[in-house]
Amino acid sequence: MKHSAERLRLLFVLSAYDLKCRFGKSVLGIFWAFAGPAAAIGIFYLVFQLGLRASPVEGVPYVLWFTAAYLPWIFFSGSLETSGHSLLDYRFLIRKTAVPAHIFPLIRTISASLIHLLLLFTVIAVSGGLSPRFFVPLLYYYSSAVLLTFACGRILAVLEACLEDLSSFLPVFLQFLFWTSPVLWDDSAMCDPGIRLILMLNPVRYLLKGYRCCLLSGRLPAPDRKETIIFWCWTAGLLLLGARLMKRKEIFLADEV
Repeated sequence: MKHSAERLRLLFVLSAYDLKCRFGKSVLGIFWAFAGPAAAIGIFYLVFQLGLRASPVEGVPYVLWFTAAYLPWIFFSGSLETSGHSLLDYRFLIRKTAVPAHIFPLIRTISASLIHLLLLFTVIAVSGGLSPRFFVPLLYYYSSAVLLTFACGRILAVLEACLEDLSSFLPVFLQFLFWTSPVLWDDSAMCDPGIRLILMLNPVRYLLKGYRCCLLSGRLPAPDRKETIIFWCWTAGLLLLGARLMKRKEIFLADEV
């Protein structure tokens, strides 16, 4: 019990340190975590809503439909980029202390999830609140996003510590994933069953769909049972793979980084 409490304290201290390193030196601090998403949403509003006059999606204004999915996307993609660098960024601790290496991807996920949670509450407050019956489902999708992000981030952290080319490949992969995930476009318009099945295999799609349902108070359909099973199979598999990779490489990481 004491050992678990010490680990939780260590996680809290290092997560706070990580946030301080990212925002502590700038004048506006954590404001920059809001500035980027706000600017992107504003640009998409001007281009798609006002300029191209994008049609509402199932009765929901396009900019709201986009924003509800963009929030989990920037958490997922941003956290993956920072988690991938985590072992290299904290190499000084891995080499000189007894802190286990597997804790650093988790620290990056926790710090990113706290910013995401703050941004989420801000958007809910600005938009006029959320229906009480969707708070629990939103918490579920938030937790699911954190788990999937951590699973992917831990794998990337190990691979990036061993393969320098991965840091250049990751932005390309995230760009591909962004355009193949229904962040900007509505995948329900796809009529081909084969393409719809391929899209359903994307675990990020499950999160986007869940967030949209909750934040728009059920005005869009929630993921069904098949989509839920596919998502959790992906998440469980990635968690197991990450744990195995970390266990095999952890004793060599001090030399690798």
